[in-house]
Parts: sequence; C-alpha cells; structure tokens
Amino acid sequence: LFSIQGGGSILSERWLKNGQVDLAATTAFPGADEPPEIMRIPIALDGVAIVVNASNDIAESAQGLTIAQLRDVYSGRLLDWSEVGGQPGELLLVSREDGSATRALFEERVMDKENVALTAVIMPTSQDVVEYVAGHPNAIGYVSRAYLMHDGKLITSPLPNEEGLTVRLVALEGLLPTQQEIATQEYYLTRPIFLLRRTANTAKLQPLIDFILSPVGQEIVARYHVRIR
Repeated sequence: LFSIQGGGSILSERWLKNGQVDLAATTAFPGADEPPEIMRIPIALDGVAIVVNASNDIAESAQGLTIAQLRDVYSGRLLDWSEVGGQPGELLLVSREDGSATRALFEERVMDKENVALTAVIMPTSQDVVEYVAGHPNAIGYVSRAYLMHDGKLITSPLPNEEGLTVRLVALEGLLPTQQEIATQEYYLTRPIFLLRRTANTAKLQPLIDFILSPVGQEIVARYHVRIR
C-alpha cells in the first residue's frame, strides 16, 4: 500500500531525513552535508521551461531569450517586453517560493548570484505558475517541463489548462526543452530527477526502484520526463 504526498523537493528530502517517509522524489542536487545513510538514485531527466501567456509573440521567436536577457528580466533591469523584442507591455515576473528546487536551479544557472526582483509574484508550485501566467498576458514564469506534457509529448503550441487559458514555451538560447535537447543535456536548464531512500530500507524498496529503472518503468517515466535508460 502506497501513500503519496506532494510538497516539493526540499520538503520531501526533509521528510525522508526525519524518517517521516520511506522514499522521496527530488530534483535537488546533493549538498555537501548529505548523510551517508541516504542513497540518491537518478531515474530520469527533467528541464525547467520558460513560459509566457499564449498571446505573447515572444514565443514565436526561434531564438527566444538568451540567458543574459532572462537574468536582466528577472533582476528587474528590464521592465518592458519591448526591451527583449516583444510587444510593448510591462513585464510581470512569476517565481517560485524560497526552498523550491526549481527556484534554486533557476537562481544558480540564470541569476548567477543576482537576486530575483522583489516585484516578482511568488507561487508555491509549477502548476500555480502555469495558471497564473495563463491568466496574465504580460507574465513570464519558469516551470518543470512535466507541466507542459500531454500523452508523452512536449506541447510547443498554446497549451490549454482546465479553464481554457493558455501558455506557450519560450526558447532559451534558441533551444526548447525537447526530449532530444534534454537527453543530450544541451538545453541549459536540464536537471536529473532522483529517488532518495535510506540504506536501511534496501530490501523493502529495491524491487520498486528496480521496476522504475526497468524498460517498462522507464516507459512510464517517459510520459512526463526523459528516460535515462
């Protein structure tokens, strides 16, 4: 019997280390203080996608945004879409909450020690980011590509949500987080997905992990992420 609960990578790691759960999924990289009794097992690859409202024509650009432009946008140095080749309109930034592994990756690889502007709207999950960007024409956000998947395929055209609102992907340095770009790790915001367990739970959990890494398990993984086997 499985009891599954969401909450984000940082929270799931905390629960595992506190003994509250047996198995945790995370996109966070191991820290220097990783306890030796914790095993971190890669099972897939993911990418952090940049999304805008479907009405934003910046998504039509094959180049999209550069890392430098995205940093300038999120630092607050750029304030209008016209400054990055879009139609005039005030930039509305959407970010994740402090402690999010997605935010940590974005800040490490995009912001390069600069702070995200205090004007950014903070959302607790990638799904909340998608919904907010879908409802605000000038918004830009970043989410796991899993939230842009349908029937195992990345949706690059306007993606409807349950309310009929839409978002679109923006290329980063001319690349989208497609399966090929993630598998080769050419897409700049590629990251692994790990399962974490305690070494003491090997006998109980190893059959499940073996299944996830099997051809059948990897086919299931591929519905939302990029398989590693």
